[in-house]
Amino acid sequence: MKKFLLAILCFILGVIAIFLGAFYFFFNTAIGFEALAKTSWKASRSPVALTRLSVEKVRTLPWKEIEISNVQMTLLAQKQPFHFSAKQMGLEFSPRGWSEPPIFWMKEAAIRCPQVSFLNVNLKLGLRPHQATPTGFGGLLIEKITVQKKYFAEEIAAVIHSLSPLQLKPVAGMLLDGTLRGEIEYDLPGGRLRVRGRLENASMARLAEMLHIAFQNTRGRFQSDVLIITKGSRLLVLEANLSSPSPGGEMNAELFQILIRSIPGEADRKRILDLIRLKNAVPYDEARLQIKKISETSFGGRFIFESKAMSLRLDLELEINFEDPDFLRALSAGSK
Repeated sequence: MKKFLLAILCFILGVIAIFLGAFYFFFNTAIGFEALAKTSWKASRSPVALTRLSVEKVRTLPWKEIEISNVQMTLLAQKQPFHFSAKQMGLEFSPRGWSEPPIFWMKEAAIRCPQVSFLNVNLKLGLRPHQATPTGFGGLLIEKITVQKKYFAEEIAAVIHSLSPLQLKPVAGMLLDGTLRGEIEYDLPGGRLRVRGRLENASMARLAEMLHIAFQNTRGRFQSDVLIITKGSRLLVLEANLSSPSPGGEMNAELFQILIRSIPGEADRKRILDLIRLKNAVPYDEARLQIKKISETSFGGRFIFESKAMSLRLDLELEINFEDPDFLRALSAGSK
């Protein structure tokens, strides 16, 4: 009987030793954690492929926290590579146990996509127990966002106001050398995205760097109110109100030609085209543009333009039809 009990005890101790050894290997060594993460990702049958994963160090304190250092990942989605890196990231578990979700955090992260990059990202997602003055479910800081390898926005800060749907409110930062205020809402199950924002004192020269073809030769400052709602790949709502007040600036002449196509009188349109025929840029003292989506293929709006140097004032109702071959030819000519 004693030998039997001793054998049972040895078996139990052996199982515990194997469990502790496996726990240490998978949650406190880099090679073990990498193997566990790759296997779990593959088992999830995600449409996004994990092609590379490396970590420098993993430290786990049971029921307290997990900390991972120097994470490097490469993902492949629809044949496009996405690179992720973070100096540190991890989970902080609640002292109340598994009944409360952990806090996820990462520091000095970078996300590099084919067209867009997010640099020095700091994120904290989750609430600490007994927060005296909860401000949401966490916070997000992004030092810089680049588009097509060119500076776009910086010092973006947001409060994670809600998780379902995901709400970033308020969002603040610097965009195109102007100040940005807004809010973002994303409903993951339905794929519905809603963005509302106000941009003040932004630079048209910065906009020209991003959209250099259509906005070349453009200078001045502008402000804008924008509402965008999408669902999946569909654009449901687009409303934008842009204005460039006094002292004005200059507008790319080719872009200006596209807008004045809405002038009803052919003689008036020809007179204005003759005025700008030899110009690369059209000077203005004030310009306003309102755009609103009215169907799947068309936008409506209003264009107000005043140029004392050209003795010209326009107040035009716009209707932009993306199925209109004349408009497509004009847009193509204005983007060469």
